[in-house]
Amino acid sequence: MTTAIDSTIFSEIVTTASIEDSFSIFVDHLQDWWPREYTWSQESLKKMSIALYINGHCFETGPNDFRCVWGRVLEFERPIHIAFSWQINPARVPVPDPEKASKVTVSFKTLENKTVRVRLIHSSFDKHGTDWEQYAQAMNSEKGWAFILEKYRSYLESYSSRPRKIIQ
Repeated sequence: MTTAIDSTIFSEIVTTASIEDSFSIFVDHLQDWWPREYTWSQESLKKMSIALYINGHCFETGPNDFRCVWGRVLEFERPIHIAFSWQINPARVPVPDPEKASKVTVSFKTLENKTVRVRLIHSSFDKHGTDWEQYAQAMNSEKGWAFILEKYRSYLESYSSRPRKIIQ
């Protein structure tokens, strides 16, 4: 489900995975679930990662070890919250100036029925300049965050249902 208010969009999913797995898969396994077609490297993607510390880079590494930084970690509290700058402009070009970046906040909350709600808030689209409204509409469409979070949920639930090895 995705909704929009002004220059902020909201999207969320509910999963049967644990809160720890939900956070870990989102951050630590980003390259395993993020849609390849939504990267610069596409099928040549070598690594996609979020360095989990304040000002840590959100980046992808592609052909010839070219590294593209697309954001920075602004806040995090494992396993309940992460926020990062979204330094990708409406033309899908990385923007090094954090003053021209929007913000993505993802929260993880265990609900009464033991499911986990993953809520994504993408705010401050207006920092992207004159085309921000079209950009927000694109990210608010079924090919935007809704599509991305469904890829995440699918991977997360298949990961969470795998048998775990017990180390003694």
